[in-house]
Amino acid sequence: MSRVLLGIDYGTVRVGLALAVDGLIVPLTAMPHPGSEEALAGQLAAVIAERSAEAAVIGLPLHMDGSQSPMADKASALAKLLEEQTAAEVHLVDERLTSHGAEASLREAGLRWFEVDKGHIDCVSAMAILRDFIGVQAPARDPDEELLPEPPPPPPSRAQRRRDLRRKRRK
Repeated sequence: MSRVLLGIDYGTVRVGLALAVDGLIVPLTAMPHPGSEEALAGQLAAVIAERSAEAAVIGLPLHMDGSQSPMADKASALAKLLEEQTAAEVHLVDERLTSHGAEASLREAGLRWFEVDKGHIDCVSAMAILRDFIGVQAPARDPDEELLPEPPPPPPSRAQRRRDLRRKRRK
């Protein structure tokens, strides 16, 4: 059975959503914030049920020094409401600088700030939140373990082949 996760980039104006199915992360949509956390939790619970997500991963916007911000308190409150309204697991993940990273990745793709809808940035941020969560959840790899088999040795050069041929002729 596939593991489905819903990534949530919480904001007071828009909420960016992304979906991860067995590690493949795709953006969904940016939905407008309905105005109350209870209504937002209800909308997100509907998305979780519709997509059959077994977990919701909410970005926790901390200050750069790691302390709680007012937005982090709101995101934590949303997480509690979601836990009450759905059977899915709810995780909070540090999301410092995900929006800046999303803007940078869109710039690298050749898009300028006025060409990008802010909802797209929120969705890319939700993708980054999921990527961070999946990276933390992945089992640690043994550094001594080889990822790929040893490549075969390169074929001998033309000069080496000629030397070998001369040696065979002498014998």
